[in-house]
Amino acid sequence: MLVVVNTLLYIRSIVFTDSFLFTLKLISSIISAALFVGIIWFVMKMRVFTERVDQLSDMMAMAQVDKKRVLRAWREVQDRLARGDEANLRLAIIDADKLIDTVLKRTGYVGDTMADRLKKITKAQLSSINELWTAHKVRNNIVHSPDHTLSRAEATEIIGIYEKVFREMNLID
Repeated sequence: MLVVVNTLLYIRSIVFTDSFLFTLKLISSIISAALFVGIIWFVMKMRVFTERVDQLSDMMAMAQVDKKRVLRAWREVQDRLARGDEANLRLAIIDADKLIDTVLKRTGYVGDTMADRLKKITKAQLSSINELWTAHKVRNNIVHSPDHTLSRAEATEIIGIYEKVFREMNLID
């Protein structure tokens, strides 16, 4: 009888120990999974990887832009600027703005207007975004205010901004 009782006590201790270890393993697995999810969430919040992926996708999209076509259009803008009369200065700015808008569309920036596309660009993506906004506002003044006078110096400055943006995007040398 003592052997049976000892055997039963031994079996009970094994079952209790296995059950306890199973419960402990289950709880530690749940905690580990929660911590893993927390780490992934933290990394995503820090945008460590997403910024690099965004930059890589921007560079790949830029490859889709036909640099020869951009360069040809840019030369036309420069030719208009060189002519120097106010009508050509206005057209040079309008054409440069249209060209940058086309590039933005082809690189995947969506929106109804160029302003909508510009709002989606961060300073990390384009360091001269604030200057581009300034140039775009001048273009809007030219288009929407026919009495807006444009000096050669102002036109040269605005075209210089567009040139800086194109250089930053590696579209012109």
